[in-house]
Amino acid sequence: MDTTGPVRIFLNRILPWLIAAAFIVLVQYVEGWARVLAAWREISWLTALGALLLVFASYAVRAQRLYLHFRPALAGHWLGCLKLMLYHNFLNNLLPLRTGEVSFPVLMGRYFGVEARASVPALLWFRVLDLHSLLAYGVLVFGGFYLGWRGGAALLGLWLVVPIPLVRLRDRLLGLFERLSPGRVRGALTALVETVPARFGDVLWVWLLSALNWGLKLYAFALILVDLLGVGAAQGWMGALGGDLTSALPIHSAAGLGTYEAGVVAGMALLGVAPGEALRGAVNLHLFLLVAMGLGALLGSFLPRPAMAVKGKV
Repeated sequence: MDTTGPVRIFLNRILPWLIAAAFIVLVQYVEGWARVLAAWREISWLTALGALLLVFASYAVRAQRLYLHFRPALAGHWLGCLKLMLYHNFLNNLLPLRTGEVSFPVLMGRYFGVEARASVPALLWFRVLDLHSLLAYGVLVFGGFYLGWRGGAALLGLWLVVPIPLVRLRDRLLGLFERLSPGRVRGALTALVETVPARFGDVLWVWLLSALNWGLKLYAFALILVDLLGVGAAQGWMGALGGDLTSALPIHSAAGLGTYEAGVVAGMALLGVAPGEALRGAVNLHLFLLVAMGLGALLGSFLPRPAMAVKGKV
């Protein structure tokens, strides 16, 4: 009996919602939603507003990264890049199993006429830069907490040089792929490597924008956790980092409910925060994230569509 179909349906359509529902029940059983949400009565609204502005600044940096990577094709369409990133961020966080990632090539084609064979490798390249940037902050904070900031900075320096040899090997990899038999594998590998800029200066700028994007976002989330729980800055950063690293998980529930909180709790636990306390912060941080991305999508609906956009409703 072939169970591929039922298993796939369960993993893709049922399991994400089961995780979300189980998480809602778990929070009620462990802490109680009333107690968890009561934490917002104590938080400084100045902190919340500042964090929200930092998150929106990170969205603008992401738009600039997209604009820079695809120049000159997107010249004069920065607002269109911002609109695309706001919608993509909303869908990517809301839909289970990262199915929202599909919106990126769809919107790139609809807004700018960029084909999927160019936009999909670019998205993969962005995700590599995102993961490297996130881990860089993790190395710095985790290393600094246990080894002192000099030790953390030394570990960070070692981590930052990792991509340099890979960029230098770009042309050699392309030459190697040309020897492969023509087909989808060769085409996919070639497209992925070709999306890496040939000039190291261009790679550096896109990476710096990636690092700035995550620095702003993690700082905003750390502010929320520190204010909500009264923990140290390093613990707040690790919690924010743990939550965002869940984006790399193969299983991602609807709106990230449960999986995001698990990442926040795990990150803070590494620096000694009790799971029950971390859970209160994680739930409220996730609510803040959902509100921020919802407001971002609302803002995106008011931004003009690029003049080159093909007909469509988005």
